[in-house]
Amino acid sequence: MADVEQVYIFKQEKSVVMKEPGPWGVAYSGFCMGMAVDWCALRLDGKDYEFDKKTKLVTSTPWRATQFQNMTETSADLMLQYAGLKAESTKKGSGFFGSSWFKISADEKGLYLLTMDGSGDQDHMVAFQTGPGENEFRHFDPNQGLYLGKCNIARFGAWWDTHAITVGYQRTFSVKWELRKVVKGTP
Repeated sequence: MADVEQVYIFKQEKSVVMKEPGPWGVAYSGFCMGMAVDWCALRLDGKDYEFDKKTKLVTSTPWRATQFQNMTETSADLMLQYAGLKAESTKKGSGFFGSSWFKISADEKGLYLLTMDGSGDQDHMVAFQTGPGENEFRHFDPNQGLYLGKCNIARFGAWWDTHAITVGYQRTFSVKWELRKVVKGTP
């Protein structure tokens, strides 16, 4: 879909955290939750990850995200608080998180964290931003990078469904989901 394009690339499995020994704690096996929370905190400050304009690769590993990931072992709320965020609302469902959510939230501009669970220990967190402009959507995935959509919400939802099938999320994370709308909190 030409109206959704990849802005930059980040693949957590190729990051220093996943490839080299270091003080990562539990983040050595993946830090998607920390990355998604960090991205939301950046977006609320009007920022994003820095990337090389030619290669589209994120230029450095966001160390703060590894700290947030380690906090998930204690409490997701603690992780949000440390990032200066809080959950304004939470929706939960079973099965795969498909485009039906986009129809519900078209008028709810803001940032959303989506946790998708599969069987066993398989889980993954991504983030979405609706707005700030009209018909403007962002999808941040620590396994893929950032996508920007300039289209209506139905079109963006259709893109998400296709994307989720292409990258295997619909098959892997089909047990349950949790969607949190996040806003600025007190760090």
